[in-house]
Amino acid sequence: MGEKELNIIFENDTYLVLDKPAGVVVNRSTTAKNRTLQDMLEERGEREVSIDAEDEDVGDFASRSGIVHRLDKDTSGILLVAKDEHFFKYALGEFKERRVEKEYAAVVHGSTEEDTFEINAPIKRSPKDPMKMAIVEGG
Repeated sequence: MGEKELNIIFENDTYLVLDKPAGVVVNRSTTAKNRTLQDMLEERGEREVSIDAEDEDVGDFASRSGIVHRLDKDTSGILLVAKDEHFFKYALGEFKERRVEKEYAAVVHGSTEEDTFEINAPIKRSPKDPMKMAIVEGG
């Protein structure tokens, strides 16, 4: 996905699957200075959203432009984007209930004894640098 286009892996009437490169911010924020993936989605101009003020998930659908989950700016990977409120609520529930299996690959410096291994540790925003995630007790 370059600065001007989305790299769509799959699309149907209900959702998009995008390949997000490292260096692209997913959602607009006060700290995001460049064009975000959310901006690019909205520029496609295909979504007509009716907001039910009583339904928090639908409000989230509109404010997040259908983006179901996020990846950090410097992380590349696959993103799921809902094209309608029904699928957004369904997919959000799947993520919230941890029924979505996620797999991460990392490039590390140095060497390890094994070719593959699992790190199972609690993560949350780093107390030293709130722009980064870290292994933190209670995460």
